Amino acid sequence: MKKTLVLVCMNLLLALTAEVLGSVNVKDFGALGDGRTDDTAAIQAAFDAAVKKQQGGKAAIYYHAAPEVVFPTGTYIISDALKIKTQIVRGTGQPFIKQTDNSKDIFYFDFMWQGKVSNLNFIGGKNHISMGNGNLDCGHITIEGCKFYGADGVCLETRKGSNSTFFVIQNCNFIYNRQAVISNCDKTTIVDCWMSTLSAMENMAAIVNVHGVMTVERLLGVPLVSRRGQRWIDNEKGSVYCRDCRFGGEGGGFTPVYNWAKYNPDAGGGPVISLRNCEVNAQGNYKAMAAVYCVEVPNLISVENCLLRGVPAIKIDKNLDLQNYFDKAHPGALSYSVENCTGAFTDLPKALQRPPMPGKPDIPGQLSRRDGKKLLQQHLAALPSTPADLPPIPEDCYIPPQKSWTLNAYMDATPLKNSERLMLAFQQDRAVLMWRADSSGWPHVEIQKIEVDLDRYPILEIVINNPEDTPLETAVKLIDEDAEELFQLSGQGSKTHLCFDLRKYGLSGKKTLSLRFYYLGIRYVPPKNNQTYTYDKTKPGDYIIIERLLFRKADSEK
Repeated sequence: MKKTLVLVCMNLLLALTAEVLGSVNVKDFGALGDGRTDDTAAIQAAFDAAVKKQQGGKAAIYYHAAPEVVFPTGTYIISDALKIKTQIVRGTGQPFIKQTDNSKDIFYFDFMWQGKVSNLNFIGGKNHISMGNGNLDCGHITIEGCKFYGADGVCLETRKGSNSTFFVIQNCNFIYNRQAVISNCDKTTIVDCWMSTLSAMENMAAIVNVHGVMTVERLLGVPLVSRRGQRWIDNEKGSVYCRDCRFGGEGGGFTPVYNWAKYNPDAGGGPVISLRNCEVNAQGNYKAMAAVYCVEVPNLISVENCLLRGVPAIKIDKNLDLQNYFDKAHPGALSYSVENCTGAFTDLPKALQRPPMPGKPDIPGQLSRRDGKKLLQQHLAALPSTPADLPPIPEDCYIPPQKSWTLNAYMDATPLKNSERLMLAFQQDRAVLMWRADSSGWPHVEIQKIEVDLDRYPILEIVINNPEDTPLETAVKLIDEDAEELFQLSGQGSKTHLCFDLRKYGLSGKKTLSLRFYYLGIRYVPPKNNQTYTYDKTKPGDYIIIERLLFRKADSEK
């Protein structure tokens, strides 16, 4: 009891001393690092002291100043998870942190946002480093120069809800762990790492990409092959790019990539699996002997300049019926290739050489053209009169002809035409623009080949009427067809009167222009009661009226 009291007093005194330091040293708080003493309480006290010195926090989204916590050389024994709310943890020399309870984590970060862990060695326990940040923007987490031994769970885990985060793992060793990495981040990079697996690993992957884009470069993989269903990487919902990797042949090796992500029929950014300049051994997983094994088929598979040691580049799960599998895909949505590879099986599977694509995707809630035209006519019949506060159309102006308005152009970043999302009709000089499907993407009406003299009519004016007060956000882009230049006149916004002086964009003289008017159909809903923000979205049949779209003289010239 006396010894414990003395230790507590010493820790308090040292904690007060550490308050003035730029970093927090765990040994200043009583951690011995002698490989025998339980240092859990002392290390936790060091982390707690570092929290008190932080500046910013969750509320200060774009800054977070905090001291680093330093582990000098030693072997630190712990028996419980260390709860960490600071950001920077570093080792000097060769520090080891050993967890004696295999059911407990080593580092548990409540909030890891702009964080880094470097030059530390982790032994035993369940998860070595568990991190989460509640999807706070601008997240950037780095794990560098660390070694991980014998995790019964996973070495590095970014928990669910860690979106908007760039996760970098570099110059690390992973030795005899059940799993190495599980990432819930939008962007994950694993580079220059050495990795062996645990022979007890079964029906799982050493690395899991839950969603987002994962890049694995210069991985030296040494498998311990002994159980069913072993593989290197699971791609659940995102994309995986492997470059210059060695997927070793010890015990025959096992499958580099299992893909669980199904293709996106719209091709607006679907899952991708790409291997380039890799050595592939995969005989240890009989079911999935291939560089890429498809439980589902993504939008793109590319295997390029790879050494395939006795295994094919791609293998499709036998339970997939590819005869009707791609019936919702648009042309151009899919791409599969095996190029410049060496080995006995370098042909692309026949099922992927000319995948059958008999139909188009079903768009949720989409009105048929017949039903859409009928509803559009009802809107036209019920049009309100021109708003009373709207001045008359100037006598001297230029109004693009209705024949130049079209929905046949393609939506931004998709192979879908705007007519899949919108419908258009006119009543005199007024245009009615109606959604025919649920709000998604950036659909727009394009007004093509406008011949206008900008010296005479330099002002572009657009007036919008939203009679039913439906979710409204718009955007406007202008194309100078002569110079082949595109101008973003306005970003997303809900203004109903838009006015642009095109002289400010360096435009003058007689021009051939095209105009893109984007009807986005969303409304921002501020957060309430500590809940996250949301958006209201348009529904099929919602519409707006473009009361006027014209080019006119400047106000001083009227």
